[in-house]
Amino acid sequence: QLSQETPDQTSRNFLMRVIIGATTLVVGVSAYYSYQVLRTLILDQAKRNASLQVHQGVDEIDGWLSARKAEVAAIAQSPSTLSMNWDLAGGYLKSEIKRIQYFDYFVYVRPDGSYHTTKVDFAKGKNLRDRDWFKKAMKGEVAVANPLIARTSGKPQINVYAPIGTAAQPVGALAGAIGIDRLSEVLSQLQYGDRSYAFALNSKGEAIIHPD
Repeated sequence: QLSQETPDQTSRNFLMRVIIGATTLVVGVSAYYSYQVLRTLILDQAKRNASLQVHQGVDEIDGWLSARKAEVAAIAQSPSTLSMNWDLAGGYLKSEIKRIQYFDYFVYVRPDGSYHTTKVDFAKGKNLRDRDWFKKAMKGEVAVANPLIARTSGKPQINVYAPIGTAAQPVGALAGAIGIDRLSEVLSQLQYGDRSYAFALNSKGEAIIHPD
């Protein structure tokens, strides 16, 4: 004998199904929302960590370059360098190249743009008066130049430069040449995890060191 639901029972069962369905929906929506919130928090934290690592890497490279600027500025003010006599300055600069080892060579420039280097001595028939870094050094600036192709070696390098003499009245300019390969070695020491890498841009935002 089959029993039949009364209208009250049918209503209660329907209401129960509605409550169960609504509860399931609320739980599902809450779980999805909680997942999205947690995912956002995790991604934000990952971004903050990545940004912190990048800033630390930038600080390391800036610190390394700042040390090179201090070295060039100090060497530019030594008595041998100030003499503007290559016979006196040449030996001293060559000894500093061996001592520091970060520079490939030094460029020793007179006010007219003629120059000697610790690599080839006098650069016959060549002149640097049109170089932007030389003009800035002769205005008393100590800085790191954008990469360029060196006239002495024909290879890409950056020059860390300083005035010889006082900033107000330079008697010449000194630059420490750092090959791009050497800078790339320093950059490669920065570790950002798997499938991550460090790269360097010049002041125009152009890549100068990149894995590809």
